[in-house]
Amino acid sequence: MLKQNGGGICDHEVGTGKTLIMCIAAHEMKRLNLAHKPMIIGLKANVAEIAATYQAAYPNARILYASEKDFSTANRVLGKIPQSPELQQRILQAELDTVEENLEVLRQQGKNVSRAMLKGLEKRKHNLEAKLEKVEHAIKSRTDDVVDFKQMGIMDEKSGMNFSEYMALLSGNTDLLDKAKLEKRIASLEGERKSFNKGKRDSEFKLESKTGELRNNTAFIDAMTEDWNRFLSVVQTDKEGNRLNIIKVDGVDSADEKVIGKRLQEIAKNATTGGLYTQVGELTVFR
Repeated sequence: MLKQNGGGICDHEVGTGKTLIMCIAAHEMKRLNLAHKPMIIGLKANVAEIAATYQAAYPNARILYASEKDFSTANRVLGKIPQSPELQQRILQAELDTVEENLEVLRQQGKNVSRAMLKGLEKRKHNLEAKLEKVEHAIKSRTDDVVDFKQMGIMDEKSGMNFSEYMALLSGNTDLLDKAKLEKRIASLEGERKSFNKGKRDSEFKLESKTGELRNNTAFIDAMTEDWNRFLSVVQTDKEGNRLNIIKVDGVDSADEKVIGKRLQEIAKNATTGGLYTQVGELTVFR
């Protein structure tokens, strides 16, 4: 289910093994490299049970889970691990965009909107802008490399859900979740567009190259065809129709093709003409 569909729902009755399925799924996702660091999220009351089930299924597995002490206010680990400033910026900007869109819709409705609703959204916008400004300042003035969720590799996109979607889901903001999904789809389409354009450019270059080769080959064939037709129009034949060898090479009395060819190769190898034309024989047909 996880491998083929990228997710699913275990809607079994109580006591039929939902926890075990989650543990096995997490372990297999790690083993099959479908996820870097699988995380199982459960209620505080169920954490110990989930850990015990995992350890029973995989006694040698190394798992990290929260104990009773970890749930005290002073020891809440997840609260101490920050999100990367870049991710905070994306989440805040996405929510700010949503608030601005809602404000625009309310303003267009005019008198049909209560003053309280409008003031509430305006206050939310002001708070988001302040948070966003603070995050942007943190990005510009960052001096340390504090480990954040992204660097820990707990969430990755192999599961089919990126971190923006995950945070939007936890926030309960359906508008933000829809926006995160839309941004993910846009990013995917943008990647496909870039890939298509690259393939298009490569294909156009290959087409232009092959077209140039075709033009050159066509011109070469045309020249050879013209020479061949010229030769056929003047070549001499004997009574049986065999073409007569009328190539004469200076210094060679034989009419044998092999002898003439050997002498021409020697001339080509050893002759020095200084760039000038030098007669070495004659081809009677083209005289």
